Amino acid sequence: MSRYRLDAPAPPASAGVDAHVAAWRAAVDNAQAQLEHQSNRSVNLELLRKFGANAWKAHNEQLTAVRTALSDSLDAARLQVETINRKRKAEQVALGGDLELIENGFFALVGKNHEIEVACLRLQQQIHANAANGNAAPANKQRKMDE
Repeated sequence: MSRYRLDAPAPPASAGVDAHVAAWRAAVDNAQAQLEHQSNRSVNLELLRKFGANAWKAHNEQLTAVRTALSDSLDAARLQVETINRKRKAEQVALGGDLELIENGFFALVGKNHEIEVACLRLQQQIHANAANGNAAPANKQRKMDE
């Protein structure tokens, strides 16, 4: 706050005339700068009093317009997302039946593969049992079937 005060120059008592003159010049320069700042403040306050309310109203109107535009944009984006989600759901429901048919076919094929593997294991066990009993005829039949 010292820069806003207009103190009288206080050169040292033992200083010469030149020091007193320099101190007074510094005090006068400071006083002129303070006067100019006060003049600028006065002009700014007058401009604020004259145009400030209108500028504030215009700024509020601009903010309201921006808010309205953003709100409309948000509503449009929400509608677009909802439309896409409805379309996606309809496609998924329509393809659900096809997917169920494919899934059922897959499980039927897996079941058939399992049955075939079990039948193959039984045949291998019978072949090994016949071979262990000394009955080589089924094994020869199996070789002919493999060829």
